[in-house]
Amino acid sequence: MATVLIAEDDKTSRRSLVGIISKLGHAVIPCVDGEQALNILLNHEDIDVLVTDYKMPKIDGLELTRKIRDNENFSKLPIIMVSAYIGVDRTDEVLQKGVSALLVKPVKSTDLENYISYFTKQ
Repeated sequence: MATVLIAEDDKTSRRSLVGIISKLGHAVIPCVDGEQALNILLNHEDIDVLVTDYKMPKIDGLELTRKIRDNENFSKLPIIMVSAYIGVDRTDEVLQKGVSALLVKPVKSTDLENYISYFTKQ
């Protein structure tokens, strides 16, 4: 199965994401912000998918996406962004910045499962 990195500062949301993804049989690496996620990514090249929150301390989800896309080693890494702040009206903007998929909080487990399955079968 895949290895999924989760960057989510909210403890309850992080626990929920870990539960959904673990239930699918994937290995999960949870972290609390974009800075920690970037450090983990740079030291673990076996990450298959990143699930990141939009609004986080230190490095937010869009800045994390930019830094990842600027790194040739991770330019094709699937990034699923979750947010309670980004509405449908900003979806195109977020996707143009390198996010692979956007889910609005509260995240429906079936939507997350579908994206993870899609990105890990390619």
